[in-house]
Amino acid sequence: MQSEGRFGWSALGAAHQPVAERFSGRTGVSGAERYAGADWQDLAGVRLLVGAPLAFACEITDMIDKGTHSIVIGQVLGITTTAGAGALAYHQGAYLPL
Repeated sequence: MQSEGRFGWSALGAAHQPVAERFSGRTGVSGAERYAGADWQDLAGVRLLVGAPLAFACEITDMIDKGTHSIVIGQVLGITTTAGAGALAYHQGAYLPL
């Protein structure tokens, strides 16, 4: 992310449980393989999930390192929305489409 200077953030819609499971590590898939099985679009040089209720393409303006993690601050370059996509929540060990 730091070398590219950009990042994308996609909210998960009600139909995106398989995506959530791949990225959580539950399926044993890791790395770039997590992106397989879903449709992605490019916006401002960033990969965003097709059908996401809300997704942002951002340019990094600052990174604050804290231990093993970093807080990433970005300027929004583009936004996509999908009406009627619902949302996907995770509560008490289960996915819940909203």
